[in-house]
Amino acid sequence: MPDSKDKDSVAYVVYPLHGFVSDAAQLELPDHAMILRRDTGDLKDILLRAESESALRKYRDLFDPDYFLVGSASGEHGELEHSPGLDDRVRAIQQVATWFEPSIATAEGIILTLRLFKPGRFHTGPVYCILKSELDGPFVVNGFEAGHAEVEFEVGLQRRGLHFPFAGTRPSYELTARELPVLNQFSSTLHGAENKLARRTKWHLATAYYGSSFEQKEPRYQWIDLSIAVEGLLLQQGDQELNFRLALRAANLLGTDDAERTRLFKQVKDCYDLRSKIIHGAELKPEHNRLLDRVDEFREIVRRILLSSMGLALDIGFGPEFYKALDETALSASRRESVLKRASRLLHIGSGVVGEKP
Repeated sequence: MPDSKDKDSVAYVVYPLHGFVSDAAQLELPDHAMILRRDTGDLKDILLRAESESALRKYRDLFDPDYFLVGSASGEHGELEHSPGLDDRVRAIQQVATWFEPSIATAEGIILTLRLFKPGRFHTGPVYCILKSELDGPFVVNGFEAGHAEVEFEVGLQRRGLHFPFAGTRPSYELTARELPVLNQFSSTLHGAENKLARRTKWHLATAYYGSSFEQKEPRYQWIDLSIAVEGLLLQQGDQELNFRLALRAANLLGTDDAERTRLFKQVKDCYDLRSKIIHGAELKPEHNRLLDRVDEFREIVRRILLSSMGLALDIGFGPEFYKALDETALSASRRESVLKRASRLLHIGSGVVGEKP
């Protein structure tokens, strides 16, 4: 189980996971985090720290997630002073929120890494932050619960609202114990690539919208998120014929032969056409609704575009040279081979384990 520096002040961030399956009860992840099956002793110990009326235990009993992502909250937690005054309580909430903010950011990064690592889809419930500390009595303010020996701060409920995990298509994402070493390699390579980028704004914006597409929302809104993610990476200011340019660059980035490039060009063009109809409020025809039903296929194309874009940008960044390289792949076979080799670096990691075709 993740450890805290101060045994008298143990802190965790906990995310319920829906649609996540594994052959293991416990998976050790980068950054001292773990994924625990709900029947493991470690998770039961964490849940026991939450009182029977806590929101985390209520969520578990109501939505019955099979797995939980658990990370240790870092930093010095110090002591909380309990006072009946509202201002003191609010200050305590703000203090605990500050303590947990870096750990929440780390956990969110792990969730994004999992979603980029391989195809599949899982949902997260609200993030629960549990701190074992010394308090004289319970109080509740704005979703912040404090008991005799614990503090629970419900960031997720405040940020996203009540969350119903299985509205729409049931998600499915499998991570096996055998894949963990490859996941760790992928995580290290991905974070190393992020740190090397001189201009990260495009990448952060694209991955933020990609991550947003996994939230519980209608397929059309997931489609918009995914479209923005692709546009943010493959289009630059001043581009003309956006639909054509976007589809051509995606095909050049991912297609390994003429047949695949032709197929990808049409797929991405159709996806962007649908995005435009949704954005402008056009009436969707049956063929458009059938395409919406395949939003997970679009999400997989976007995942591959994200990783391939990062692979290429490692050498040339996300500036004009990036778009020039994609546009000029048609000029010669050697240029195309060079672009594909650099773009596929992250896609190739784990391809033999997860059975993914780069």
